[in-house]
Amino acid sequence: MIALALSLALLAAPSQDERALQDAVDAALARDPRSLPSAPPGRWSEWTPKSPVPDDLSAPLAAAMRAYFAGDYGEALRGLLAILEAEPDFPPALYQAGTSYFRLRRYGDTAELYERFLRAAPGEVGATQALGHAYYSLGEYERAREHYEKVLEASPESVEALRGYGLARMRLGEPEAALELLGRVLELRESHADAHAWRAQVLFDLGRTEEALAAARRARELEPFEPRSAFLESQALAELGQDEEAAKVAARFDELSRADQEARSLEALLVRAPRDLAVLGRLVEIQRGIGNLAAVRGLLERMARVRPEDVALRIYALDVLEAAGDAEGAASAALALERVGADEPGAWKRLERYYAGKDRVRQIQAGERYRRLGGRDG
Repeated sequence: MIALALSLALLAAPSQDERALQDAVDAALARDPRSLPSAPPGRWSEWTPKSPVPDDLSAPLAAAMRAYFAGDYGEALRGLLAILEAEPDFPPALYQAGTSYFRLRRYGDTAELYERFLRAAPGEVGATQALGHAYYSLGEYERAREHYEKVLEASPESVEALRGYGLARMRLGEPEAALELLGRVLELRESHADAHAWRAQVLFDLGRTEEALAAARRARELEPFEPRSAFLESQALAELGQDEEAAKVAARFDELSRADQEARSLEALLVRAPRDLAVLGRLVEIQRGIGNLAAVRGLLERMARVRPEDVALRIYALDVLEAAGDAEGAASAALALERVGADEPGAWKRLERYYAGKDRVRQIQAGERYRRLGGRDG
């Protein structure tokens, strides 16, 4: 593990090009979006989601979208704000920049960009539930409620607008309306863990403890690594006098809560430096510690995108997944290591050890490849 930590620290050292890119991302993150230029009135009055993207904006918009879907929201903003400088209030860039700010938890900036988007494209209100989410996150519950109503008028089966509307009604002192709306969410998408968790909270507050327990348990079944549903389940169990079981669930809540708090702190660091392998590596260890193998795989894939041809990272991924007991993930990591480390003796030595006891033929092939590449036994 010490060698691994040292190798990750070295890999994390940015190149000159990476430092220049980081400076540009920092400048984008520091910018107040209210300083963006405005388009003349009516500039985008004919725009619809089916309108073609201008040729000169197609490539930068595609690059920004790739960054966004890779979780690099700072880089996405860098590209999107540059587009908005060149073509003020271009609706797709406004919309995606607003979404990027939301992912960064900059809710005031989210609202600014979405409000601009609606001024440019007022017919697209049905796609702006995130503006309601921004108002809600800012504590502006009445404003959130009003916006969700507009969204639902245009898109009555928007699951996220219904969920947000229910939470706004809850915050405004209307628990029965909140339950009805959350129930509607679950009619449309029964697997919505957050809706189950919020139902559990509302039911518990109303004294309907057994119903709250059932809802909390369903939320935990759907998202077992979310601390809030574990807390709600432990509360309901304690209220029902099931103290021993409540204590077990509360202990799991404590474990998940500590992991969640540290993970959030690290994710905040990744806003500025999304390619920091040391931070990503620590997140891997946190998620492995609580047994969240899906998150571990996702983080390892993200690390691989930072250094796609780095053999040490591929060996690390195999080490982590094998140690975690993720047989499927380890098998996939082994295949990736074969590809990336095709000419590296160390890769084949690790593969020889991996295949031992699993696939005798591949174990022998890996050992032979190791020796052909100059590796020595002993």
